[in-house]
Amino acid sequence: MHRRLKKVLRIGGIVTGVVVGLVAAAVLLVLFDKPLVRNISQKFITKKAGFDVKIGKLDYTLFPLHVTLSAVTAVYKTSNYTMDVTVDRIEARGDFRKLLNGTKPAFETVEIDVAELRFDQSKISEVPIDFATIVPQVGTILGYSARTSIVCRSMPIAVPGQKFQADDLALAFSRTTATDSFGLRLDARRFAAAMTAGGQAVEAPLHADGTLTLAGTMVATLRLGLDSPRITAGGRTESFKSLALETDGTWWIAENKVSLRKLVIDIPDIVSAAAAFDADFGKNGSFSADGNARFEKLEALVQSADPYLPPAFRGMH
Repeated sequence: MHRRLKKVLRIGGIVTGVVVGLVAAAVLLVLFDKPLVRNISQKFITKKAGFDVKIGKLDYTLFPLHVTLSAVTAVYKTSNYTMDVTVDRIEARGDFRKLLNGTKPAFETVEIDVAELRFDQSKISEVPIDFATIVPQVGTILGYSARTSIVCRSMPIAVPGQKFQADDLALAFSRTTATDSFGLRLDARRFAAAMTAGGQAVEAPLHADGTLTLAGTMVATLRLGLDSPRITAGGRTESFKSLALETDGTWWIAENKVSLRKLVIDIPDIVSAAAAFDADFGKNGSFSADGNARFEKLEALVQSADPYLPPAFRGMH
């Protein structure tokens, strides 16, 4: 696995898995005062993660198991990108006996209150992302808790050619009865995406829910919606009632095979489209697909597509 990406993924450990290490440190040092436990834990996390981590305050009880970290900051820099995370609070509640026995989930709840997560990428790494390792690792981290909830007040993300912004984002994962499977709920008061050079942009409240299986075979059943999205293109801004997307698919990561059983896109009064496909991006190299589309109001579609048309065809309604 790419070493830099592996270190970045450990930020997720600060969110969930690192709590386990903090509790272990607390057990070994339970006779010492909490500031000492905090300092030792902070140095341990920084050494293992490979980037600077600071913990303002650590509080805990073992029976019942309750761990709270306050004023946590983490900074990671490489030649390709910089990531800064400021967390107001991380709080975990669970069963200490389950933690000692290695029983999952050891925590009933993990709550993370993030003030800001900022990611700024200056160039694309030439090393491919090892999803076959990353996806199961994320599932392992989330598996420590029956429910993990994250709120983030500001999340600016910049990558070459594009920038994204999510404000007042709330993300929740809850374990299901299936192995490595989680229910997902995501809401953002404002989501915006734009080309860095200008010209195209979209902005709207964002909602998503569904289930994810995070293992070597990844399964996703998701519904995503944008409320009253505003889309800017060609110097014009168009508003729509809503935009909804629904998908149900499987990704065999090691084999690089994808089966999308359902992909539905719906823009009321404009278009409703459905598609399905199977693709083998591995050594066999195959692709098959089918789909259909229904246009509700052709005039509305033409007006919405007008900014994307060549200048000679614009205004021909």
